[in-house]
Amino acid sequence: MKCTPHYIRCIKPNETKRPRDWEESRVKHQVEYLGLRENIRVRRAGYAYRRVFKKFLHRYAILTRETWPSWRGDEKQGVVHLMKSVNMDPDQYQLGRTKVFIKAPESLFLLEEMRERRYDGYARVIQKAWRKHVAVRKYIQMREEASNIVLNKKERRRNSINRNFMGDYIGLESHPELRRFVGRRERVDFAETVVKYDRRFKTVKRDLILTPKFLYLIGREKVKQGPEKGLIKEVLKRQIEVERIQSLSLR
Repeated sequence: MKCTPHYIRCIKPNETKRPRDWEESRVKHQVEYLGLRENIRVRRAGYAYRRVFKKFLHRYAILTRETWPSWRGDEKQGVVHLMKSVNMDPDQYQLGRTKVFIKAPESLFLLEEMRERRYDGYARVIQKAWRKHVAVRKYIQMREEASNIVLNKKERRRNSINRNFMGDYIGLESHPELRRFVGRRERVDFAETVVKYDRRFKTVKRDLILTPKFLYLIGREKVKQGPEKGLIKEVLKRQIEVERIQSLSLR
């Protein structure tokens, strides 16, 4: 932004590549083709850029919501709106009857840079939406392929894959000795027999029951006294409040 760029236009005076060899017709053609006379007139007038209102609005309409995709109203007022939206100093441009005149090339570069940023931002939004669309399609395809793998290879497929979640893998309704540890009106979200490792890395089976309020761990011990001495009975090992559980890990 601290630079003041300018351009140098080269003219080839001859085809012989010799010094002081000047082909006047060839030089005139290049001067007319490059538009050097028009550029000199513009620079003398003090404005390096001029463009019809309609074309100017069409090129820089993306800079504001009011002008995109099209400006509804007077074209001259639309140009004024664009200039104010980019905070361009009033002394950097002038409005004629049909054209807008911009004085410094830096002001034009500012408009071009802002335009490129807007296009880049919209391109990123389109890319994000397209990647999401591709990812969803790929997920659906993978899910269908996974379903086809077990198609006609698993019994009760309709009742197992697409069924509602049933967390009671123990069958507490047929095990009242386990159900008695849970409240009568307490809903059981999950129940399964798990393996617990003690300090000596020995495995012990536990019945894990999860409700909205508590986590129950039920084990079995041999009765040492009383008329039921020697029998194996269910014993509540732990009862943990769900709110006190901070983290879980699966291995």
